[in-house]
Parts: sequence; structure tokens; C-alpha cells
Amino acid sequence: QMEELNILPNVHTFHLLLESDADNHVLAFKLYRALRSYGLKPDARLFSIILAQFGDTDTVAWCRSEMSRHGIEPHPGMLQVVAEGAGGDKQRALRIFAQRGEAGARAHADEFAELLRTRHGDDAALEQIWADMERCGVQPDGNVYEVMVRAHAHSRAKVREWYDKMVAAGHVPSSGVLHTLALAQCDEAGALEWCWGGWQPSKASKDRTVYNKQLHALGKKGAGGVVEAKKLYEHMLAERVSPKADTFNTMLKMRTGGGASRDAEWVEWCVQEMERWGVAKNVITYTLLMHACKNDESGAKRWYHRMVADGIKPDTRAMTALLDAHRKDQEGVSWCIDELRRWRIRPDTFLYNVLMASYRMRPEHARAWYAELVGSGERVDERSIGMLAAAHKGDEEGLDWCRNEVSRRKFTLSLRTYNNLISGYYANPVKAVECYMELLDAGLSPDCFTFAALQTAFSGLPQLQQWCTKEMRRFRVEIPAGLPNQAPAHIALHYDEMSRQVRTRESKNVRDSRKRELKAHLEAEGLLEADTSVV
Repeated sequence: QMEELNILPNVHTFHLLLESDADNHVLAFKLYRALRSYGLKPDARLFSIILAQFGDTDTVAWCRSEMSRHGIEPHPGMLQVVAEGAGGDKQRALRIFAQRGEAGARAHADEFAELLRTRHGDDAALEQIWADMERCGVQPDGNVYEVMVRAHAHSRAKVREWYDKMVAAGHVPSSGVLHTLALAQCDEAGALEWCWGGWQPSKASKDRTVYNKQLHALGKKGAGGVVEAKKLYEHMLAERVSPKADTFNTMLKMRTGGGASRDAEWVEWCVQEMERWGVAKNVITYTLLMHACKNDESGAKRWYHRMVADGIKPDTRAMTALLDAHRKDQEGVSWCIDELRRWRIRPDTFLYNVLMASYRMRPEHARAWYAELVGSGERVDERSIGMLAAAHKGDEEGLDWCRNEVSRRKFTLSLRTYNNLISGYYANPVKAVECYMELLDAGLSPDCFTFAALQTAFSGLPQLQQWCTKEMRRFRVEIPAGLPNQAPAHIALHYDEMSRQVRTRESKNVRDSRKRELKAHLEAEGLLEADTSVV
């Protein structure tokens, strides 16, 4: 069409043609020859596009030769990145090499910022790229400093160092930089005051997201983070940043979420602040409030009715929290199931697990919910087996079925599930010992629940009780007074048991030696024949 209209192409035309048909090596070089046939001189961007699409060694060498022949100076870092393989993602390489601003220095800084983004967490590579940037005479801008701060998020000292360099260079930190800084400093004594005190209202943008992220980080500190969270909340109000539902949800989760101990005063204070600011509660808020009412059926039901009265439809997590509060009351569980069906909520894995936990000591009901879970297509996890094991306590046939299901599905069990199995075999010390040895073979470290269940199984067997006491000393475990002889079957919201258990590092020879010792004790107690192969 251009030829028919006698319109001559320019270099930019060939840029677009090359970009329009990526990965076609032959066409790219045909277009380059066509460009030369029109008497046009190639520029740096044209070679950048070619390198971004074909970063192989031959292409790099050819580009070096052609650029040298035409007197074209490469962009700082352009050929180096392709040679190192950082241009494996061709779309990213295109952004690094081809997208240039009108100001050359600004474009070069952007290229180095993209380079730095590809090396997050690699201190040596980051330092090398920074040295190359200085060698090329490129002045780092605020974007480059921000990338450096975020790239060192794994190191508290490095984050603070690059933040100080950024401020010293006269650049205004963005909310993303402040967020990274806040997360990196939240566990250091006095760092919270330093972090927020270092902000100047006229220089730094403050938004609610940054405060929420910092509150979330403080939540990981447990009860100790509550005091700092209140200070941060007061600082947020002093800076005229209005709290919203997500802010209060983050604070509520600190003392009501998975693994956190319930704090009635903290929950009440959060609710009062929400009402003072006129913040409407959402389904997440009501879920956390119901979750705070563990073993308080009336409280959970009250929040549930308020949620429905506000026109908010419950979801699976809300019903999980409601069921969790009623799991010791069979009438309450039946009412929750009726509500679940009334709202036509399809349970997920979490909800099915809590339903099974609600029918402890009623294995036929728990097995029915497990069958429904399998038939629903939802993911079956090892916690589902743990709930079933708790429901089958004392039922050896049912517990054997649970262990066969573990083998069939090739699950890796958590400590809690092993504890439920050991507790379930309280009338069969041999199988309780088998589960205990499987626990050790899995590299897990037993806790007080494990040994409480073993002591129950070893009742009236003095040699095994002595062995159990010896194991407790070896693992430095003590059983608190009044501890139930089984691990709680409750599965908390947002709680990952696998991330909290301690793993042991015993060699196989040590484990085998202890198995032989245990077998000798079982034989001495008359629980095994001398030639029986067990554990």
C-alpha cells in the first residue's frame, strides 16, 4: 500500500514491522536488508527489538558488528543483559531495550530499574548492576531507588540502608517504599516509632493500604503486637487517614484469626471504633466476630442474625465460624446445617472438615460428610482424615480405615492428625505405638498431646509408661495438669498446622534402634510374640 501511494518508509516503520512478527528470524533479516535498500540508517532501538526477539549468541555477535559498523552506541546494559540470558522473557526484554523516553538519561535509568527487578533477593547481582549503572554515568532516579528498597526486602538492614540513601538523594518515598520499610522494621524494638516518625506529611504520601499492611505484620507478633497496633491506629487517625472495614478486619484478625487466642476486650474495642466511625461491617467482619465467639453459641448466633438483618449473605467461611462455635451442641449443629441448606451454600474443604469435627464420637455421621466431600469434587486433605480419626475414637476398625485412606491417597500427615490417631487407639497400645513410630519416621517432633494419648494407651503397662517418660525427657516435653488426652479436633480458620510443627533430624539407624527397644518392651508386657514383626 505504501509503495502504491509512493510513501517511503522510515526507520520507525521498520520498528513496527519487526515488532509485529516476533520470532520470525528470516523475516527480521529480510526487513533489515530492505531498510538498508531504502538508504535508511538503523538506530539503537531497531537492534534492541532484534535482540529482544532473538537473544542467541549469533544474533548478539551480529548486532555488535552492525552497531559498530554504523557507529551506534549501545544502551547501557543492553547487550550485557541479553548475553546473560535475562532476556529469556522476550516481552520483558522488549520493555527493557525498546521502550525509551525522549530524555536519554531517563530512559537509561528505566532500563536499569527493569534489570534490578529481575534480580530481587540476589544481593551480589544487585550490587553489580548498580556498579554498572554508575560506570555508565547514569543518574539513579526515585524509581531505581524504590526498586532497590523492594529488592532487599529480605534484609532489614539493607532496606533501611537504601531507604536512607533514597531520602539523602532528595527523592520522595512512595507508599510502596514505606510499606516495604514498615514490614521490614516491625519486629525491631523502637523501629515502629522510627518508621512512622520519619515520615514528613509534606513529602510522603500516606494511604490506608500501607497502614493495613503494617497492622497485618504486627498481628504476627501475637499479644505483643496489640499495643503497637493501637499506637499505629492512633497515628493513622492523627494523620487524618480514615479507617475502613478492611482496617478493622485486619485488627480483628490479630486476636480472632487462626491460631490467635481470643481477646474479648480487643474485639469489643474494635466494634466500638467501627460504630464510632460509622464503618459498615461486611461478611469478613461478621465472620471474624463469630469466630471470636468460640464455645459461645449465643454470641455467634447473635452476630449471625445481625449479619442477615444487615442484608449480608453468609459465605462458606462465615458458616464455618458459626459451626465452630456450635460444634459441642448437636442441636446447634443441626440448626447450622439447616441454615447452610437454606442459603444453598456449597461447602468447601474447610467447612466439610468442621462438619466432620462437629460429629465427634458419632462416626457414621462424620463418614457421611466425608463421603459427601469426596463426591463434591472439593479437595480432600489430610486434615479431613484427622477429623475422621477424632470421630472414630475407640473404633479400631474405623481408625484402620482412616489409615488405609491415608495410604491410598498418599497423604503426608500433620502432627495433629497423628495425635488423633494415637488417641483413637487408646485401647490398643500396639497400634498406638505404630502410629507414634510413623510420626517419628515422618520427621515430626511429638508434643504434650502425643504423650498424653500414649500414657492413656499404656495404662497398666509399667515398662511402657517408663519408656514414655523417657521419651518425654528426650524431647523435653511436659504434660500440663488437666490436659485432655487427645489433640483438639478443631480446625481453625486460616490456620496451617503443617507450618507450625517442629521436625526432628534423627538418622534411620537411631530410629531403628529405638524401634527394637520399643518392641522388646511390648514383648515384655506380653503384647507381642517374640517372633512377631511389628513397628
